[in-house]
Amino acid sequence: MASPTVSTLRRLLVLTIFALASGEAGAATLSPDVQHEVAQDLDDLVAAVAQHDYDKFVRWTFPAVIEMAGGHDALVDEMKTGYAQMDKLHIRFVSHTSTPESQTIDAGAYEVLRVHEESVMEADGRWRAKEISCSLAVRRKPDGPWTFIGGTGLAKHPEMLPTFLPDLPKDFALPPYSLTSI
Repeated sequence: MASPTVSTLRRLLVLTIFALASGEAGAATLSPDVQHEVAQDLDDLVAAVAQHDYDKFVRWTFPAVIEMAGGHDALVDEMKTGYAQMDKLHIRFVSHTSTPESQTIDAGAYEVLRVHEESVMEADGRWRAKEISCSLAVRRKPDGPWTFIGGTGLAKHPEMLPTFLPDLPKDFALPPYSLTSI
């Protein structure tokens, strides 16, 4: 068998580099069943917000977010304050859908999954708004439980992402956030 020529090796090297650069490093494709589980978990978290179920909410929250808030009790106190404001304005969730992407993103010890969300909220029965956001599902490799970093918070404070996930690719971006009256 003849040895490869220099031009063949160069072409192979260029194709290899292109193939590696074409996708997220270390990305994995999730089965439809796992995507459905992630969507259901996030829907459960949103239901916990609507039901004022503090412990369930904290259980589904990414640990670094809980730590940044000052721990479980401090996060629960923040949530109680937020819920009181929502109750005062008679805000309720009308609908919510979660749509996970199929590809995870390698973030060192974690894998990350974008989950697109659309929520409709109502205030005092007179005003409705549609929120389009993107939460992150995060799990420790190889198969830890999924926890979440909320899309609204990420949209308001994207600079926190490297604090939570320092090994996330530097070019990682979230889709645009929107909140519109409907």
